[in-house]
Amino acid sequence: MKTAVANIPLEYLYALDAVMPLLAKNGYKTVLCNIQELLSELNMRLESVENRAVGGVSLWIEPQADDWQAQLSHFSTLITSGNTLLIIASRPLARLLPERRLWQGNPLGLQPGGIRQLKKRLPLSGFRLEAAHGIHTLLSTGINSFSTALGKAQLPSLSDRLYFAARLNYRASGWLSSLSTVSLIEASVL
Repeated sequence: MKTAVANIPLEYLYALDAVMPLLAKNGYKTVLCNIQELLSELNMRLESVENRAVGGVSLWIEPQADDWQAQLSHFSTLITSGNTLLIIASRPLARLLPERRLWQGNPLGLQPGGIRQLKKRLPLSGFRLEAAHGIHTLLSTGINSFSTALGKAQLPSLSDRLYFAARLNYRASGWLSSLSTVSLIEASVL
């Protein structure tokens, strides 16, 4: 008997894995996942994490372009001072991922400037931007493509070196995070 396996791009799984230590340490208060395709992976990871009525980390996955401001406002009323909001959002480069193209919704991060709007709105909603990371950067993708081409050209030693260089550039922060497929944003309540 075959089991259906969700076809989820690794970038999203890496982002979920990246937030789990903070959730495991502090528990979670609120989780809002706007992407149906990620729910089973999220629920599997949350099984071992304590849900706390007070404190804890809040997680917001894939803010949608049509209601992100209302959802952010809702989070600002739920999260108390000193606590954290983690946001996982697609970037325009995610459109290149074949699996991602099949997902429903209208993610804010796929809109040009969408994540920039969200970051600007955070302070107006009572949040301080602590960190923004990009997962699966354009640089990593380019190096990896070149590595694959060298492998096909029977140059495995160069191919391997470039493969490891691509892995070192898989995550970026600062302005380079905008050149990635997935963003992981950390904000704390002022």
